[in-house]
Amino acid sequence: MPARDRPRVALAVVLSGLCVAAGAAELKDLSVRTEDSDNTTQYVVTGQLDIDRPPAAAFAAATDFSALAEAADLIRQSRLIAPGRLSSTLSMCVAFYCKRVRQVADLSLSPPQRLIMRFVPGAGDFKQGRAEWRFKPAGDGQTRIAFDAALVPNFWVPPLIGPWAIRRALAGQIRDTGRAIEQVADAHARAKPKAD
Repeated sequence: MPARDRPRVALAVVLSGLCVAAGAAELKDLSVRTEDSDNTTQYVVTGQLDIDRPPAAAFAAATDFSALAEAADLIRQSRLIAPGRLSSTLSMCVAFYCKRVRQVADLSLSPPQRLIMRFVPGAGDFKQGRAEWRFKPAGDGQTRIAFDAALVPNFWVPPLIGPWAIRRALAGQIRDTGRAIEQVADAHARAKPKAD
């Protein structure tokens, strides 16, 4: 191998190692469609995300909201503002349009199987919305998170941005969240005291 190519090959090996170490979260399926009625556009999102951690660990990490915000690149903040009420801010870029989106949601938790979020109208950037995450075993030490959401934004979305562009932006957001769930689950595992 020529000497000039060695640094590039070494960099590629290091980067591929970092990608593996960062987590194996994999988006298996994602669908985004719009439903228009009464001058309102609702975005309906469904999909599946595989996490390389067991369901109880994945659920615990996904509901450690402040730790998840620290681990994720696209979640700016996330915290409980009252018992069962979550406030979070996300960075979303769709094509040329970027926005920080604030969401306030009432939570319903059924550990370790289900997390339901009902958006509080007027308290964030959504007129209404609901999201549900279901955590199911998916092989040895893995979890499949099936999710569906129906969201009505309370902000202007440029008309040229279609479901395909929103799907692409959400895919990045979901992958980032999956990677963060794995990272937080690992931090939880390291923090547990070892049995003697």
